Amino acid sequence: MTRLALVTCERLPALYGDEQELPARFAAAGVAAEPVVWSDPTVDWSRYALVLIRSTWDYFERIGEFGAWLDRLERDGARVQNPVPLVRWNLDKRYLRELETRGVRIVPTRFFDAGASVDLPSLMRDAGWAEAIVKPAVSGGAWRTHRVRASEATAAQRELDDILRGSGALVQPFLDEIAEVGEHSLFFFAGRFSHAVMKTPARGDFRVQAQYGGTHRAIAPAPDTLRAAERILELLPTPTLYARIDGVERAGRFELMEVEVIEPYLFFPGSDGAVDRYVSAVAALVR
Repeated sequence: MTRLALVTCERLPALYGDEQELPARFAAAGVAAEPVVWSDPTVDWSRYALVLIRSTWDYFERIGEFGAWLDRLERDGARVQNPVPLVRWNLDKRYLRELETRGVRIVPTRFFDAGASVDLPSLMRDAGWAEAIVKPAVSGGAWRTHRVRASEATAAQRELDDILRGSGALVQPFLDEIAEVGEHSLFFFAGRFSHAVMKTPARGDFRVQAQYGGTHRAIAPAPDTLRAAERILELLPTPTLYARIDGVERAGRFELMEVEVIEPYLFFPGSDGAVDRYVSAVAALVR
């Protein structure tokens, strides 16, 4: 039976939540799939027909080690999905700037390289932003992501300075649409649309992740939103086995927040048949 590595992290050695059923679902499709921790130095990745990145949800805290692991996969000739060059491209959120130059409508964003000097109060004042979101360019799960009111900008300056000592940073206006409507996530397997959910933060919060009280519900995306997400997918550097396109609708138009092609949670419970579509797309590569 073909062997498949479902790559996870030390905190989630058996995968996360509903994805713990994936080995059984793959077995039913004739594929022997097993969770494997990415940072385990004893693993021989070349023994797997496919290395499938799933819940490596500590990579942004160990970015040097994670980069070395990607190098090792390439040296060992491991077959990886999504492909290692695409993973590297997606590690730093400044890829949004590249997509914007190619015509993608993104959430308004100021991009800063590591070591930059940024006066946050002045930036917010000049931009006319009453509230802003400050985040590292390399981050995930809202790690070190802050909502800052104009009156708090001076106090938040120290955190932004600290972020910039280690990586680039993004500063964006806080969007009321996130709290009032929610964040769209559209999922694609082997380039085909699978399902979509709306993620909503808890009252008084801005983060949509479940660990912060965020919730989600299945949605049918508007035709224009789906077309926008499909166009974004076409503009990525390489084709994807799996992809999640996150964004918000403002003034009737979809604005991209993030492209997730490393280790996105796939919200299988958000759609009947989603896990079957995912397993089928993966199994087609290794049969």
